[in-house]
Amino acid sequence: MPVATPGDVIAAMLGEPRPANAMGVTVTRRALAAGTDSGAVMLYNFKSPQARPAMMVRRFRQFVVTLIIVMTAFMPARADTSGVAESPLAVVTAGGQRHDFTVELADTTAKQARGLMFRESLAAERGMLFDYQPPIPVTMWMKNTLIPLDMLFVGASGVITRIVADTVPFSLAQIESGGPVRAVIELNAGTARRLGIAPGDRVVHPMFTPEPAAAR
Repeated sequence: MPVATPGDVIAAMLGEPRPANAMGVTVTRRALAAGTDSGAVMLYNFKSPQARPAMMVRRFRQFVVTLIIVMTAFMPARADTSGVAESPLAVVTAGGQRHDFTVELADTTAKQARGLMFRESLAAERGMLFDYQPPIPVTMWMKNTLIPLDMLFVGASGVITRIVADTVPFSLAQIESGGPVRAVIELNAGTARRLGIAPGDRVVHPMFTPEPAAAR
């Protein structure tokens, strides 16, 4: 029958090298693997005082690691802005006024699915530009979104086709584009009203191909 020291028992439980000063305890490999020989496992508590401090330290480390994992699991999700590209964008109103913004580009399925979720604030004149190519009908919602927004739906030529203002945080109500769009712009709620932005205004950004002058 193979001989396992208390260090072997601890190593089997914790996956760590065995201590050199541990006292021997006989236990079968099969029992160790199955975890059924609890008597043998408990022997090192009483017959190896030298191993007891090391065991307590390792148990404490196990407890701390477990506590961190549990706390992390219940922490609220945080906004991830790493690796998000930014781009300048402008809206030119029917009256000729130009309003400049800086927008984050949501140009992948993953970025579009996350959008502005979990953001606690959005700086003035900043927003997010959702890129849909080719143009498609789009449905948005406010799940896990903490701040109210204005949503501007934009056609392939850069013309705003619809605006949904003051969306409700956390709402699961569907917000539809009303037809195929090339992009959706999300801005702080009240921005469209404050700047006089309306359907028919034009968005200036490399994403859009302006209509020929004769077609306007």
